[in-house]
Amino acid sequence: MCLYTENFTHSTENKSKKIDTSAWKEFTLKELFGDCHRGRRLKQSDRVEGTMPLATAGFENNGIASYINNPEMEVFENCLSIDMFGNCFYRDYQYNADDNILSFGKDGTSKECYKFIAAVINHDSKNFDFKFQYRQNNYEKHAIKLPATSDGNPDWNYMENYMKTIEAKAQKKLSGLLND
Repeated sequence: MCLYTENFTHSTENKSKKIDTSAWKEFTLKELFGDCHRGRRLKQSDRVEGTMPLATAGFENNGIASYINNPEMEVFENCLSIDMFGNCFYRDYQYNADDNILSFGKDGTSKECYKFIAAVINHDSKNFDFKFQYRQNNYEKHAIKLPATSDGNPDWNYMENYMKTIEAKAQKKLSGLLND
């Protein structure tokens, strides 16, 4: 079930540049990361105010609804999270998640690779809404197109280097704006 479209683009200097995905291969999220972990239901009235970010469904504030101190909640870190609407975020910090969040990752995956994959998943998020929510069974079947090596594995080096290049260009542009 590949929801990815062929019109994946990125913007450079006010120009939209289409990325050639013709040699990319489909991978399910389960193939890439193994199992995902679903957050725990936590009613607002049961939330104890604290310092741990609580991820829930939504794009605003990267899906962080509040800060809690509920020790019974599982702690996630350095992974991707995807909510019921298909919004995906890379989280390099510790957080708790409610039951609208799936968290997944794989040891040794660089933050740049996570960010690359999050961008691809977010490109698909328009396919999810209240009627068609992203749940665990979607995760197991959801295929995304990624750069692949000649032996058919994900090209982690390409993804990492691509994101490093994009981030360096953005940093340089920001630096130029701040120095003007």
